[in-house]
Amino acid sequence: MLGKDFFTPQSVAVVGASNNPDKIGYALVKNILESGYRGEVYPVNPGESEVLSLVCYPGVTDLPRRVDMALIAVSWQAVFPVLDDCAARGIKRLVMISAGFKEAGEHGSRLEKELLKALRKHGMRLLGPNCLGFINTSLPINATFASGVFPSGDMSLVAQSGAMRQSYWDWSRESGLGLNRFISLGNEADITESDVLEMLKDDDQTRVIIAYLEGIADGERFRRVAGSLTPVKPLIVLKAGITSSGSKMARSHTGSMAGADEVYDAVFKQTGIIRARSPEQLFDFAFGLSCQPLLSGERLAVVTNAGGPGVTASDAIERAGLRLARLARDTVSSLRGELPSFASLNNPIDLTGTTTPDNYERVLRIVLSDRSVDGVLTILCPQGPLDVAEIAGAVVRASRGCGKPVFTNFMGAGDHRPELAALRENGIPNYPSPERAVDGFRAMHQYRLWLKRRREVAVTPDYDRHPAQAVLQGVEGWGVKTAGGLEALRVLEAYGFRSPRAGVAKSIGEAERLAGEIGYPLVMKVVSPDIIHKTEFGGVRLGVSTPEAVASAYAEITESVRRLKPEAKITGVMVQAMTEGREVILGLKRDPQFGAAIMFGLGGIYTEVLKDVSFRVAPITPQDARDMISEIRGLPLLTGARGGKKADIEAIARCLVGLSQLALDFPQIVELDINPLMVDEPGKGAVAVDCRLALE
Repeated sequence: MLGKDFFTPQSVAVVGASNNPDKIGYALVKNILESGYRGEVYPVNPGESEVLSLVCYPGVTDLPRRVDMALIAVSWQAVFPVLDDCAARGIKRLVMISAGFKEAGEHGSRLEKELLKALRKHGMRLLGPNCLGFINTSLPINATFASGVFPSGDMSLVAQSGAMRQSYWDWSRESGLGLNRFISLGNEADITESDVLEMLKDDDQTRVIIAYLEGIADGERFRRVAGSLTPVKPLIVLKAGITSSGSKMARSHTGSMAGADEVYDAVFKQTGIIRARSPEQLFDFAFGLSCQPLLSGERLAVVTNAGGPGVTASDAIERAGLRLARLARDTVSSLRGELPSFASLNNPIDLTGTTTPDNYERVLRIVLSDRSVDGVLTILCPQGPLDVAEIAGAVVRASRGCGKPVFTNFMGAGDHRPELAALRENGIPNYPSPERAVDGFRAMHQYRLWLKRRREVAVTPDYDRHPAQAVLQGVEGWGVKTAGGLEALRVLEAYGFRSPRAGVAKSIGEAERLAGEIGYPLVMKVVSPDIIHKTEFGGVRLGVSTPEAVASAYAEITESVRRLKPEAKITGVMVQAMTEGREVILGLKRDPQFGAAIMFGLGGIYTEVLKDVSFRVAPITPQDARDMISEIRGLPLLTGARGGKKADIEAIARCLVGLSQLALDFPQIVELDINPLMVDEPGKGAVAVDCRLALE
């Protein structure tokens, strides 16, 4: 575990310090001194005797005392001798600005592995290499080579790109919001994003954490750390660099839809991470969560001086899954006494262009006192002779001590930056549009729901894995990488799934015999390791009801498959009892970072056409399973929309939990589709009709 004192050094050595303003070593020393750092600073460079009026030492071993931290800004060729010197002087904390490691290609990757070996040997911890450094405003210290002093705040930024520091700097100057810590991770040879997040969880001076991540070193650990952090403080992540996981062609429906983005999205939902899709969202979400009381419900009021922006805000509120508050009668009555007869007293409350700062303040006080209002968006449209500074002050006075979040949208704020000082100084976020303000409320609402969520621990269901193990060992013994039909269904049955009566026929006669044993009506489908989507090749017949129809179906299936896919190996035709119900699909796909991603969606033709699916990463809890089901757009088809029959939602949830455990018990299963799972009415369960799995 990374100690909390790593980023609070009482003395630092800058290895590679320089008097050349174009060198990183110069910027490091200069920024440390200008940040107000009160500890000892020791420049190190054999070619300098003094740097910025500080004595410069030829090497680390020449320092007059052991320092807490070494900042290393030398060429990659000089890194290892410096590392040895730091070890000799007992310096355990290192920040390596130096580049030329894994970001530089194969040679650099080998160097980075050697670097990690040396760190482990000497018991050192390293931030970097190839990083910008770090900032700790509470110490204070700016141990980066980027200039600018941040005001102290309660937000911390963790970034795998140093450029995010400049983005935050620009936003901070505009918003007035300060910073507690900025930590540039670089290549993460040693210290990773999970190390830093775990440390910030226990940092009392950090209220909100924002992170820019391009990749995650250890998916399982990240999930564990994030899951323990978010009940304590919000974590907002901008995940960049999303591409499809792996280079192999997908062998299943699930494989074709479980890209990296879907898996990251699932992990974020399971751990309570608020996901930002842009730098603007990252900062917008952070502003509200850092400065305002948490939204206690989903009911918002809009106070505006123009109708159009109020309508825009209303649309945004509905799209965000929030609601316009229904104002109490007393509230409407009080508003009637404050506003002209032609003003709108409903929500949104339109003060009209004739409003004054006093109007704003009195109306806001009335609205904020309404118990049916959980938060307020105040909009000011620049029309008429408005005193922007006075209205900003009115918002501050009205909202002070109300215990509810208040966001503003003062349009054209760039032209009135000095007038909005009161908002910045009192932590009231001003957003450039109603939509972005509502998006900030949405993030608050999401975090509130996460905090209210009942914590479930994923428990291991009581399944007998041995029958499934025997089937899979048999399949592997055949030297094939896929299994379907009866073998795949037997694997599922060991994990609580039901399947219809079925058998595989290798001739028309066998098909007729099986049909007589199973009973009509029947489904018949080709069994072939080379065919994933049977209907595309005429490999399925439904509603087979007579012996004559069985014979015809067998002949038609085999003839169609041989004609449309002559290279396919046909091992038989499955004869199966026909099952009715709602068709859904369950699946799993191995993700290289996080393990088994579990999928749920509508089955049959809906799977490929609509791609209406949801994901979670194993292990999943029953609540995770219910969340997956509720997320799909087609949920009304399962809950009895327009008089339709309801489906057994709890049976689906049990199947998802069973599939999750199967994925954990047998990591050799890399892809699996259950398509369809036929779901009966509530209390009557579900039946796995078809399954196909792929082994590594």
